[in-house]
Amino acid sequence: MITASGAFTLTVTEKQIQMMKPVVEALLATASLTASDIPSPPVFKVKKGVDSSVEITGTALPHATIHLWIDDKYYGDYMADALGRFEIHEMMVMGATHSIRLFQEVDDVPSVLSDAVFVHISPVSYGTLSGYVYVETSTGSKPVFAKVSLKNEEYELYIETETSTSGYFEFTDIPALNYTLAVEIGSTVAYTSTVNVDTSTNTIIHIDIPYIN
Repeated sequence: MITASGAFTLTVTEKQIQMMKPVVEALLATASLTASDIPSPPVFKVKKGVDSSVEITGTALPHATIHLWIDDKYYGDYMADALGRFEIHEMMVMGATHSIRLFQEVDDVPSVLSDAVFVHISPVSYGTLSGYVYVETSTGSKPVFAKVSLKNEEYELYIETETSTSGYFEFTDIPALNYTLAVEIGSTVAYTSTVNVDTSTNTIIHIDIPYIN
């Protein structure tokens, strides 16, 4: 049993790979595929969305039928392409932990693609982050034109904006999460920090960047 949250990768065991070997050999004998076309071992990734969605992407056997089970209930079938790639989108119940299990089937031969994986879907609220960016110069602190970006690793979110002539920037209606904030001046990342966007208040920050030659 594997417990995880956020984005991750999972590989099957050597025993499961051996179970699929006869199917792969049969495919190679009847199709115009080479051994390098077969993804080995199969890998898949689960990405959580802030809207309670999950995106499941990965590789299986070529043209395999992927059987999706969530919370021990059958959800549906999805088809892998000629290289075994597949993509699944489903909506989940907020505030709950769900188990995801995948099976694959080729020529009526089923095999296990994954052990049970548990993903917790947390409710996400929204908030606002704003602030000013100043740079220290030889004549004092002045507003600067810069690109300001926010990145959240768990949900793989990336948002960016630019400052105004007064150095002001604003992100509105963004998920209330922890972010890595970066300020880029020209092609140089001049500042990074961790910020938390709150739902109850407008988070306001002031950034003073040391003198840049």
